[in-house]
Amino acid sequence: MDLKIPPSLKHEHGEMRASLEIAGKAMGKSGEVAREVAQLLFPHFKKEEEYALPPLDVLSVLAGGSIPEDPDMIIAKVDRLKHELAKMLKEHQTIAKALEVLYDTATVDQRPELARFAKKLLLHAQMEEQIYYPAALVIGEYLKLRTGTG
Repeated sequence: MDLKIPPSLKHEHGEMRASLEIAGKAMGKSGEVAREVAQLLFPHFKKEEEYALPPLDVLSVLAGGSIPEDPDMIIAKVDRLKHELAKMLKEHQTIAKALEVLYDTATVDQRPELARFAKKLLLHAQMEEQIYYPAALVIGEYLKLRTGTG
């Protein structure tokens, strides 16, 4: 099975990357802060796309009552997420602080579109913490139970 990031999440990450790259080209303090956010966010996205989000690709298979191909590979990704979770959440805290600075800077610079974008990224991080990461962890535990591994 070729495990992929669900297309909607892949698209969302792509849109955020592109928007942040555009914001980083802005002149002045807002652009500078956007570049700082990108330096924090892009490596974090890479980790998520490597092991945190791909397990979500099997949700529809599991919801249909089936076991996906190569459950051990999925379990390995989830185990890595479980191992890295505290670090990932700490990165979210650092990113959130940078996004708050971006929001404040964009507000002062009268860049409402950039301020809205900063809020959107904060909400995205919350969604990951409240939904995506827990769902991936549940997938791993469920597969362990169903396959008798772990």
